[in-house]
Amino acid sequence: MTIEINKGACIDLFRSLTDDLTAELIRQAQTRTISPGALIFGAGSSGRVVHVLTSGCVKMVRTTVRGERVITRYVKPGEAFGMSAVFDEPYRADAVAVTSCIGLQWPSNLIRDTILRQPAAALDAMRSLDARLGEMEARMLGLSSGRVEQRIAHALAELADKFGRPGPNGIEILIPIRHQDLADLAGTTLHTVSRTLGTWETQRQIRRGRCRIVITNLAGLLGLARASTSSDPRPRRGHRRAGRRSG
Repeated sequence: MTIEINKGACIDLFRSLTDDLTAELIRQAQTRTISPGALIFGAGSSGRVVHVLTSGCVKMVRTTVRGERVITRYVKPGEAFGMSAVFDEPYRADAVAVTSCIGLQWPSNLIRDTILRQPAAALDAMRSLDARLGEMEARMLGLSSGRVEQRIAHALAELADKFGRPGPNGIEILIPIRHQDLADLAGTTLHTVSRTLGTWETQRQIRRGRCRIVITNLAGLLGLARASTSSDPRPRRGHRRAGRRSG
């Protein structure tokens, strides 16, 4: 998945800036090529650089006090991440490349000065942060529902919306998705995800390949999740440990 980085409309942080200013900012950016699985920055490290992804996929991962991983967000091309650097705050999550990626990065003071000088840039930054807040609110609402099938279905729908491509068999999610990733995104266990996906595959709601998922019936999958009467128990540490050993 790629975007045209010379078009300001493709970068959420610069959406309302003039073409000339956007081009100048891009000229000042450092381009970075990132290998799959590489750590771009770590939670708690000094936030000195603001990042924009121009191709590939990045996941933002936080670790709970019990050592369990939670994927808070997947970043798609055109989106900014590491915005806490604008406020001279440490990064709040690990940023990990899911695929081969290309990104742009700027010193945080350069982005901060642009926001202070350009009202349009300030509005774009607010829109970007509001979109992230909306994602978090939707995630919190989903996690409070108590239905594990609904949470997994919503996680798949979110990935399909960001990274899906219609194909002859349904909507293919173009990035590799391990069962553990889906468990970390939906706030459940590897065992529960494997069992649920197996059921849905039998019902022909999805098709699975090696780290690939095709949603063959998105409406039916969401309807099935809403109609389910089962509730999700709190993730059991034993399940998560067993899942990690098997993964």
